[in-house]
Amino acid sequence: MTTKTKTAAMDSQELLTRSVPIWPMQLWQYTEITLLREALRHDYTVGMMQVDMPRCETHQDWTEVVHPSGAVYNHNPRRKTYAEMNMRTCSDKQLMRLEAWIDASRKKLNNEEWLLVVEPMLVRGNEIFPYYYVVPEKRIITWLEPVDGYLLFQECKTAWHWNHKRLELEAQYWKHVEYFPRGVEMRIADVKALRIRMNWYCIGKFFRITAPNQNKLIG
Repeated sequence: MTTKTKTAAMDSQELLTRSVPIWPMQLWQYTEITLLREALRHDYTVGMMQVDMPRCETHQDWTEVVHPSGAVYNHNPRRKTYAEMNMRTCSDKQLMRLEAWIDASRKKLNNEEWLLVVEPMLVRGNEIFPYYYVVPEKRIITWLEPVDGYLLFQECKTAWHWNHKRLELEAQYWKHVEYFPRGVEMRIADVKALRIRMNWYCIGKFFRITAPNQNKLIG
């Protein structure tokens, strides 16, 4: 192993120590959306006969996306990554660090092409990378290390069994879809199954009926 390769490996390991597992409902732009709206300059006017298509700002491989809530995120289809980071003001060095962290993180996936969400930030002068992975075919989020889900599972009355935890992680998956709809595809069968399941939950709330197994609903 050459000195350059060793240095690169050490840099990757150092970057991975800055990884911080989070889940969708902890993302700043959505948990603090009220503050975000107050901070932005408002412009409620619509130009005469203004029918232009939405304009997408790009920065290298990243495309800026404006969520209907007003939040802004960046999507990189090649890296299958969503980043809550202002690409307009970040330096080339910051972007290189972000992409180096993404590469280091994905090396641990064993070629799994899961979606990645990362929210780079500075905490007391230290750069960290809060993140989570999304597995669409399993409808779940996950991480590269064990996670203390004490806060995540607070709404679960009994979170000792994997089945209980799995339901909450699936709920976070759907929250991810709500936050980052760009690039997400859903089969009609999945939509129908989800609608049936929601109807069962509404009925079960009053009549204590157990919801059907969703795996039997999806053909």
